[in-house]
Amino acid sequence: MRFLVFLLSLTSFFSIACSTENTSGVSAFKTQSIYGEISHIEVYYPLDYGEAKAFRAEISFESNFDQPLLTVPTFVNEPFDLDQRPELRSYRVSTFQLATNMLGKASIAIYYKFPKRDDGLIEFCMGPRVIYKISDLPEKSL
Repeated sequence: MRFLVFLLSLTSFFSIACSTENTSGVSAFKTQSIYGEISHIEVYYPLDYGEAKAFRAEISFESNFDQPLLTVPTFVNEPFDLDQRPELRSYRVSTFQLATNMLGKASIAIYYKFPKRDDGLIEFCMGPRVIYKISDLPEKSL
């Protein structure tokens, strides 16, 4: 037991811990087009969250993602036309449509995962999950 404690004391806990801070300086935003009672929404969010990469997104209504009323997966895509808009390279985008009157009730959760380690060891860290309320996101025009 003492030997195990000795070995653990030599190991840097920083190397064991998972980095879960958004260090990219990129903040999420949305674009929105309203067609009658339907809104076309594009949510742009950071590709990187610390060392983790965005890989899954879900839309949820009236929930905190712990007990969702309804959760719908959406695609995590690279922004269109990066040659004309290189400032979007550090973003991923999810596109969806919903009733305009539901905008205040909708949220999007972005799930991040850590890349495989170079030394071949398994990464035991769960990536962060970031939740954005759609109505709270700043709107930009692209």
